[in-house]
Amino acid sequence: MTQKLKLVQTQLGKTVQLLGDQTAISLLHALTTAQRFSQLEQQLHVSTKTLSQRLKLLEEQGLITRTFYPEIPPKTVYQLTTKGKEFLSLLQGLIEWEGSWE
Repeated sequence: MTQKLKLVQTQLGKTVQLLGDQTAISLLHALTTAQRFSQLEQQLHVSTKTLSQRLKLLEEQGLITRTFYPEIPPKTVYQLTTKGKEFLSLLQGLIEWEGSWE
């Protein structure tokens, strides 16, 4: 197997894994506007641990950013990056494609 093919499989694998993660997809949809952690918890109805894990994963993949504001009380805001917005656009295209074949 060539190095280029291995790279494509690795990159595609990450995308397919993300597409299969309903919590991550719901989280990305919720972040079409900037949100605080508590707002996301209320909207998604997932455990604190699961939400924290998905936010970390999406941040590591460059799909969201986390901004900390050192105020009283401190707040952290999450929002989509350009890459995250493009991913949502791709996802919408897949949904439309699937709908056209039903």
